[in-house]
Amino acid sequence: LLTSGRNLFNGPVMALAQVIPGLITMRPSGYLDHIRCAEPLAAEWAAGGATPLRDRIDHYADGDPLHNGSGRCAALAIASLLVWDNNVDAPMFVLGRRSLNVAVGAGLFHVCPSGMIEPSKNPLRDTLSRELAEEIIVEKGEAERAVAGVSVLGLSFGLERLQTELSCLLIVGGHQPVLDPEEHMQAQWWPYSDSGLREALETLGPEHLVPAAAGTLELARWRLTR
Repeated sequence: LLTSGRNLFNGPVMALAQVIPGLITMRPSGYLDHIRCAEPLAAEWAAGGATPLRDRIDHYADGDPLHNGSGRCAALAIASLLVWDNNVDAPMFVLGRRSLNVAVGAGLFHVCPSGMIEPSKNPLRDTLSRELAEEIIVEKGEAERAVAGVSVLGLSFGLERLQTELSCLLIVGGHQPVLDPEEHMQAQWWPYSDSGLREALETLGPEHLVPAAAGTLELARWRLTR
């Protein structure tokens, strides 16, 4: 992956330290350190044989690597479900098919905006603001309004790479947002309802969805039905 020629972010990130009820603790690290840990785990998973790397991480993480980042760099990311609600038509949410040039999840559908948490005074707000500006074209003022009203849905997990992501909900109004074609080569809009979320999950399935996207859609279903 490091020599694939794909767009590979190389900078500081915040890695998972520990998840305890009501609190996520993080520590500074680097994205390439995360890749060096995550990609061998994914390759080991795909091989379907022995899992010495996973077993070693389980040992350091007291058997719970999705909530404990000990023994490796597990960069934390945010996966955001963007809902367009113009107060005229029924609300819709968007999934973007990731560009073939991105390092991870190329060609798969993901919720957006999404991205790695970088060190800052307000990691959640700053990450959402940055990724929204990079991935989504919205009316002036809608980005700020969406980030200010962000709702945290919960945590999503990718078992292949032992990845933990913070799933969020962003709501924008005005004209229908447009996905930046450099980030996503296709956009699919679905009704923001339990049936619409379920249909997206069943239609695309695990073979076409980034794991955190599937987790975020399930969390959104849970939120709508509670």
